[in-house]
Amino acid sequence: REAVGAVAPTCTAVESGGSEEVAMGLSLLGLPALPGQAPRLAAADGRSGQRRGVSREEVARIRGIDPQQAPEELRCAIDGKLLGTPVRSPHGHMFEKATLELWLERCGSVCPVTNLALRMEDCVRDKSVERQVVEWVRAEKAQHKERAQARRLQKAQGAQQVDAGDLC
Repeated sequence: REAVGAVAPTCTAVESGGSEEVAMGLSLLGLPALPGQAPRLAAADGRSGQRRGVSREEVARIRGIDPQQAPEELRCAIDGKLLGTPVRSPHGHMFEKATLELWLERCGSVCPVTNLALRMEDCVRDKSVERQVVEWVRAEKAQHKERAQARRLQKAQGAQQVDAGDLC
């Protein structure tokens, strides 16, 4: 997928994330910890019991969810990928925090969409959008489970019909 914003070819963003963050986020979605990772009860910075969003890496590991199918308002204006830690610029554009930080580091203090002056300090974390991303991921996961269950049921019914046909 092409980037949504007007991104200069020399200004590309990369993603980062750790396996501890993945284990934490997967548990928020009702999924078990990955093999070899113990479930975490508190965030690394000592905040226990606080909810947080789902990182891009976490969503990529969830079977049945295609982040490219996310609504545009839940995608980064730089790279078009699903938001994990959304920040809103003073110009009203939504960015993935890590992607915007990398953009600003590599390309200077300029908005990738408007080319107006922009500093990371001018952007605010948008918890409402963060909650919308988590809700979208949960809904997609539930739909995937329903589709998988319907396929299994259809397969089982087809097998029963074949068995009944053998009796004739």
